Amino acid sequence: MKRYFLMVSVVVIACLLAPAYDARGQGKKIRFWSDQSEPWQQDVIKEMIQDFQSSHPGVQVEVEYIGWKDRQAKMTAALAAQDVPEVALLSSQYATSLPAQGALESLDDVMKELGGPDAFFGAYRALASYQGHSYSLPYSALPGGMW
Repeated sequence: MKRYFLMVSVVVIACLLAPAYDARGQGKKIRFWSDQSEPWQQDVIKEMIQDFQSSHPGVQVEVEYIGWKDRQAKMTAALAAQDVPEVALLSSQYATSLPAQGALESLDDVMKELGGPDAFFGAYRALASYQGHSYSLPYSALPGGMW
């Protein structure tokens, strides 16, 4: 499972961070929020950011880990202050609520690069879209269980 997470996340994070790289060779600072709290998840993200920065000189990624219990308040405050990060790795509940507030840019071009919406299973594709546009990218699926 960790290996699958790593492979999918590398693609997703690279696609999301790549537009921040200026084609003239100049970079910028990217704020990246994540609610991934497990140490192994943070190690994977740290490694991916190091790989990305190595291949994109001049781009500095600053990651901030947000606890599950704090993420709604932090996102609400950031939206109110109009001080949101450039990239956020958050749970699916934000995939439709943030676009409805006009807080996300469309990722239709990134989705197209990844094979288009049909490259994703229908339910996950639906969670990543709002009014016919992609505003997030599905990167994992969690099985539910009953006992």
